[in-house]
Amino acid sequence: MISSVWAVLTPTAAAPAASVAGGLGSRVPLVVRAAGFVLPVLFTARCPERARARLAPDAARA
Repeated sequence: MISSVWAVLTPTAAAPAASVAGGLGSRVPLVVRAAGFVLPVLFTARCPERARARLAPDAARA
């Protein structure tokens, strides 16, 4: 699951080329690439604790 979230980085690599071709300026690729990196990092940081919390009640029953 984490690998699929990190796959978001692949399309964000095209942001600079797409923005230059579309004449959108330099802020758009910066924002897109930042979001494409920060969001997976946040997800990765929080995923293990969510999984542990979800599994904790099941472990108590076993």
